[in-house]
Amino acid sequence: MRHKRSIGTIRQFIRERARAWNCVNIIPKPQDVQVWSGYFVFSDCLKFDVKSSEAEIACNHLKSYLENLGVQSSDSADQVIEFVEADMAKEAYAINVDSHKIQIKAHDSSGFLYAVYSIKQLIPVGIREIKAVAIPLLSLNDFPRFPWRSFTLDCSRQFFSIETLKRLFEQLSFYKINVFHWHLCDDEGWRLEIDAFPDLTQKGAWRGPDEILPPDRGSGQKRYGGFYSKDEVRELISYAAQLGIEIIPEIDIPGHSLAIVNSYPETRCSPVSQQLLDKGVKLNTICPSRNENLVFLKQILTEVSELFPSQYIHIGNDEVERAHWDNCESCQKAIETNHFNSSRQLQDHFFRQVHQTVKSLGKEVVAWNESLADPNLPQDTTIMSWEGVDPAKEALAREIPVILCPGPYCYIDMAQGPFERGHSWAGFLDMEKVYSYEPLEDLNNTALVKGYGICLWAEYLDQKDFIWEQIFPRLLAASEVAWSSEKNWPNLMKRYKNYHCHDLKSKGFPSRINKPQIVYKNKTVSLIKQDPNDQVYFSTDGSTPTQSSEVYTMPISTDELSDFKARLLSPCGSWSSVSRVPNFDDIQESQYSHYPYQIKTYRKARYQEPESNAGKGNRELYVWVPTPYMPGEFIDFIFEEPLKASHLEIRSGVPKTLRSLVEEAELLYSSDGSDFHKISDFVDGVSKVNIQELSIKKLRILFTKEQSEWTAIQELLIKA
Repeated sequence: MRHKRSIGTIRQFIRERARAWNCVNIIPKPQDVQVWSGYFVFSDCLKFDVKSSEAEIACNHLKSYLENLGVQSSDSADQVIEFVEADMAKEAYAINVDSHKIQIKAHDSSGFLYAVYSIKQLIPVGIREIKAVAIPLLSLNDFPRFPWRSFTLDCSRQFFSIETLKRLFEQLSFYKINVFHWHLCDDEGWRLEIDAFPDLTQKGAWRGPDEILPPDRGSGQKRYGGFYSKDEVRELISYAAQLGIEIIPEIDIPGHSLAIVNSYPETRCSPVSQQLLDKGVKLNTICPSRNENLVFLKQILTEVSELFPSQYIHIGNDEVERAHWDNCESCQKAIETNHFNSSRQLQDHFFRQVHQTVKSLGKEVVAWNESLADPNLPQDTTIMSWEGVDPAKEALAREIPVILCPGPYCYIDMAQGPFERGHSWAGFLDMEKVYSYEPLEDLNNTALVKGYGICLWAEYLDQKDFIWEQIFPRLLAASEVAWSSEKNWPNLMKRYKNYHCHDLKSKGFPSRINKPQIVYKNKTVSLIKQDPNDQVYFSTDGSTPTQSSEVYTMPISTDELSDFKARLLSPCGSWSSVSRVPNFDDIQESQYSHYPYQIKTYRKARYQEPESNAGKGNRELYVWVPTPYMPGEFIDFIFEEPLKASHLEIRSGVPKTLRSLVEEAELLYSSDGSDFHKISDFVDGVSKVNIQELSIKKLRILFTKEQSEWTAIQELLIKA
């Protein structure tokens, strides 16, 4: 039942809506916009006038949206939404709003669709009916900064359903991202149906105790995996195309190929060096010297090229572990026959052969920036520059086209702050840092920059909904970097708080709410807020802050650091995760003593972070075991002399992150090296205990539950 409003009430409603929901909500920021006095006030009856076949998808999208808000479509309606084809650049659009008509101009379907998205963002999110909602009269001309605006998703380490990918595509399109770069294979799984080689999916798509690929990345001691059938891929390609998204497949070779070589062992190097395997060096490359492997890959790439209409195929060429090639008879013969000086030249030769295969199929080649090590790299290779900006500079100097995706700004698998889940090798990456990146800064020959992309690798996406918390709201910042050369951080935050955090919540997307940073000094806790107007609640008794807790307004004096907690309440009513005072070693590191010891993991540690890292007193070193521990397994700390101290803390995880924590385990001690007694449990990856009355020869971490991921152990913290 609709309620009538008086004329005065309607005018007041219009003024309130116009102030709260004006054109600052348009995302990405339009290139040229003018706002006039007056408003277009929606009635409950509209005429949709479509004068271009390219506008049909966009019109249907807008019509469906408005019908859900009470609009009826009628050719006799006084108000008109008009779609007009115009001579404009690809993806560009124009919107003109007067008191009785909204006119949309574009040349292609993407331009019309992007215009509709911008119009939707002029309308308050969450309303139930649109009658009497006002938007300002305006003229807007908009076009993208880069023709390539991509999102990379790793579907090897974690397998994502068709439904999940469709939800993702809808939001990518809403943010005007037009390329989905699909990482379909890696060491942890092959995800694409290939008729010529069915074992790639029958065997290589699965991890588990009885599978050819071991449990990894949180998959646990059970069968895990999946793959996309060709029919499912065709469905996704069609769905994405209607949203203005091109899907570019990646077949990552010759490295990152454990799923391939374990499915088809004849593709690997021979003989296999057990010594290298014992050191933890993966045998995860296709042998680059076997002609049979080139035939094998051509059959795969032929099916890929027939399935995907995109003009591009990405063929990887990154992080290739060549150590096993030095032991391979075929590789050594190829190096000698071709008069190569190194296995690197063999890799370059192999890549150029695969490159030629892709070109023969009528496709263009995309590859990662390690390919630039080849001085004879074909200039028509498009390089994705992920290891910083320097590879992009080199490529442009060599007149090789580039996609800019440097890890420190574009890898949203990075943790968003200290002690948050995610990678950290490229530093912490929050929304503001994503937005701070200026793609063309200090670059020459920028005409060869095809575009900009963000990447999400899936090592830590095993937890439910964590994929969305990694994507949102950072994707919002990235989309504006890709679309517009003009940036304004306060304006972006205003749009996020006024519209986008509400929009994400209404669509059911969990998103990361920026939590306050805590600084402790002289027994005083201060909070650093991203916005001075952020509402932050805190507690000093160890409880989780709620709206009944105190609001932070000034620094707090406290002696009990571990009991202080704070969290932010967002404008859309969602809470951030809890902020705690930084750990003791960051505050009182000088109070801890170093006692020499050895660590025994009883599982193979990574050769980059070996057992020998432990006991040196270096807080930057740690030991990392790249397989999950099982119940009953343990890690031992062995002291040269019996340990006598007052306080002991065992910290797990990669330092200053939430990666590879001990999940459920007990801490035991032994005075004689053989009889063990429990002294504490691990909580949030840490075990703290007073040991002033103990003499300790050995400490033991006893795992009581299957670990979901790798385990990292930091240096012991011991207080004398």
